[in-house]
Amino acid sequence: MNILTQDTYDEKSIITSISSFCKEYSVGKVLKKANTYKSKGIPVIYIFMYLLQLVYTKKSMYMNILNGTHDAGFGKDVVYRFLNSPFINWATFMLSLTVRIIAKISGLTSDNRVNAIVVYDILYSRPRSKNVKLLANVHDHTGKGGRFKCGFRLLTLAWTDGVTLIPLLFRHLSLQNKKNRLTETNPKIDKRSCGYKARQQAISSSPKVFLEMLGQIVKAGVPFAEALELILSLLRDVWEENLFLSGKQIDELIDAFIAKLPEYYKSKMEHKKSILTGI
Repeated sequence: MNILTQDTYDEKSIITSISSFCKEYSVGKVLKKANTYKSKGIPVIYIFMYLLQLVYTKKSMYMNILNGTHDAGFGKDVVYRFLNSPFINWATFMLSLTVRIIAKISGLTSDNRVNAIVVYDILYSRPRSKNVKLLANVHDHTGKGGRFKCGFRLLTLAWTDGVTLIPLLFRHLSLQNKKNRLTETNPKIDKRSCGYKARQQAISSSPKVFLEMLGQIVKAGVPFAEALELILSLLRDVWEENLFLSGKQIDELIDAFIAKLPEYYKSKMEHKKSILTGI
């Protein structure tokens, strides 16, 4: 008689959950929307589900091949081509999928619940890497001592309703100054691809990338605070009325605008405290 361990039951339940999730949220259609295609062979959705299975079962494709337990139905080259393709728009995939999930969650909660966008900028450390494209010595503003570390800045936007937090978009940011970058991009990469555009964003200023990400979120229809939508629309109006400004001048205006936000917030809080004290 064969003995089934608890790990076997857990693995089967994980595979069933992944299959149900992909079916409920139409992940195959979302992958197609993100320009994820295969000319022949195994469907893309099977490769994606296999990668999710590896993550949640804490397994490695490399170790499965060594142990002789790799029974996915396709080889490692198929997976590597899928992950390394510069033509897949992973930002579109991630945003489209999260919009579907948020719509599901919003339908289960009260209409009075306030939605908001959370922005955080942290260090994505790669201390042992040498050949990663656009790798740079980035200032670790979240750690102690203010040291420079090898890696990227990870700019992330997430949606929250006060209980649930769902990532929407993220960008790996390098440095604009070429002298401080340790590696450069491959000059042979197709300039029409999503990978090339992502590399160009990585060496842009963070305020500019931040506003571009906000624009994507607004266009996708993510529900969040109306004040942020108003700010973004006002900035767009300013750009339309001042097309004669250079990109550098616009970046300086955005930097000044963001720099004033903490001061504005502090003055509002002090005003609020004075009102409460008077009462």
